[in-house]
Amino acid sequence: SAAVLQGVITGAPRSAEADEARLALATLLAEGKLPKEAAANFPAPDKLIADLGKAERKSEPARRALLVKLRLAMGRSAWAEVVDLVAEFRANQGAHEEEATLKELRGKAVAALAQESLEKGTPALFLPYLEAESVGCLNAEQRQQLVRRFARMGLPEAARALLELAPAREQPQLRRLALE
Repeated sequence: SAAVLQGVITGAPRSAEADEARLALATLLAEGKLPKEAAANFPAPDKLIADLGKAERKSEPARRALLVKLRLAMGRSAWAEVVDLVAEFRANQGAHEEEATLKELRGKAVAALAQESLEKGTPALFLPYLEAESVGCLNAEQRQQLVRRFARMGLPEAARALLELAPAREQPQLRRLALE
């Protein structure tokens, strides 16, 4: 139970067992597996992860900690952080069995970043994400709006890059939008 995990943490806070307990408790909290009343009695998942001892970057505890951080960032709608954490996970852990989940979470984050940049009238915020995987995560309407706004803002290189990364069936319409 969560109380037992907390007991391990407080009993020997610097031990490997305490780090395992922190990860397990952070996972339970991040996934919402404890009732809200019970969860209020424990440290926040971010705090538990921050208190972990240093683990090797490619270790199992580091992998699990990154997954918890990823869930927490998704819960906070911290889209850029999600994209960064997926990149960190892939670089340090490889993707293996989590690749489908990583791709899905990254896709949702990139689409949300694009939508936010369009709604705020700041499509230039999407420029760091102009690469094939990110453009593939967008829906056709988002790609159209971004191309149109890049062209209107005097960013023809960005419009051209997005156009070239878009699905072939969309490219003729995107070319027309870029020229408007």
